Amino acid sequence: MIGCDGLEDEGQAMVARGDLTATVVLPPTTPAALETLEAWWEKGERPETIFVDVASFPPMETLKG
Repeated sequence: MIGCDGLEDEGQAMVARGDLTATVVLPPTTPAALETLEAWWEKGERPETIFVDVASFPPMETLKG
């Protein structure tokens, strides 16, 4: 099975125990959203496109094909 709750204490722990084969870890979006909102409120700056880095858990190199 696979999951989509890649929190460290949940989905990642289940992968580590072998309960799940893989999980999806979504990078946090709240900090970027709050910074964008603050810039708009304080300076009237319009938001730009924000890209958030992603990484595989487990690392792609360790997954069997």
